[in-house]
Amino acid sequence: MLSLRRLAFLGRKIPRASLEGLYGGKGIVFGDKVAKEWESKTRRMWKPNVQWGRLHSRLLGETLRIRVTAHLLRTVDKHGGLDNYLLRTRNDKIASTFGVTLKERLTDVLKERNLTPLEYLKQQESGIPRIHYEVAAQEAEPTEAVDLALAEPAAAPVDVPLQAPDNPFARDLEASQRKS
Repeated sequence: MLSLRRLAFLGRKIPRASLEGLYGGKGIVFGDKVAKEWESKTRRMWKPNVQWGRLHSRLLGETLRIRVTAHLLRTVDKHGGLDNYLLRTRNDKIASTFGVTLKERLTDVLKERNLTPLEYLKQQESGIPRIHYEVAAQEAEPTEAVDLALAEPAAAPVDVPLQAPDNPFARDLEASQRKS
């Protein structure tokens, strides 16, 4: 687990509130507001767009209500879900004690399922859900497990002739071409 000292050692200023949610590395930014006419500068700060969000974890089987930034929501969508985001991101990039503990919970669930995070991510990328079935066949013993994919073959495409809609302008054009 990352402590506040460890995060400070990484050279990043992290707001205390961001340790309880997932901010995706975003924080308060300081700068100047410059007047157009006189070019005078006024110090100001920009706060991250923080909202309460509900993110679902497939591995944990629960929906979490946490403080997240709009940037993080886009990043989670890009990675394909909360689990994929946390498993792919390094702990120092998460920059949140809540996020790191959630990532540890996810890795514990994967250890119970005898999967590494890399194997889980490859399964997610393939898009084929894998279900463990018990199959009792003549060749196999009744206790032997077989891994089957749930993909069904697609139906053969049917050629349908395309018919253009009746266009009065096309009829007029054809009639004028016949006359000339």
